[in-house]
Amino acid sequence: IDCSAIGELLKQGSTIRQELQISPDAPLVLNIARFRIRKGQDYLLRAMALVAQEIPEVRCILVGHGPELERLKNLTKELKLEQHVFFLVSRSDLPNFFNGSDLFVNSHIVHVQVVWRQTAVREREAGSSLPVGAAAALGSHLNRGRTVDW
Repeated sequence: IDCSAIGELLKQGSTIRQELQISPDAPLVLNIARFRIRKGQDYLLRAMALVAQEIPEVRCILVGHGPELERLKNLTKELKLEQHVFFLVSRSDLPNFFNGSDLFVNSHIVHVQVVWRQTAVREREAGSSLPVGAAAALGSHLNRGRTVDW
């Protein structure tokens, strides 16, 4: 892997917060995946509902496409997360999203892997796994703005 290419992408900055009118201070969670049942974005949305109770300014971007898109949008409405969650159909400017977010969540029906941006970028660590049910802990640590070993 040519890590210098990754470093160059990270230097480019991001316009995604401005594009979506998200405050620079708001914690921003990112998920990029196909919208399928096995990807478990519904778990992420349920976790976001808990996190948003503790951190009202938190925002989440889900980038992708797939057969579950409408169901996930309906769940977002049911959970009253319309002001917190953005759905974007597949985009080609993915570095823009990574550079503008604080946290990448790779959800799957079995687990949710959380990669803390500052850990992955600054310390070059791979990230940590977080059980799906640990949404309250996720919110607590987002609120403190620090990384955690799980």
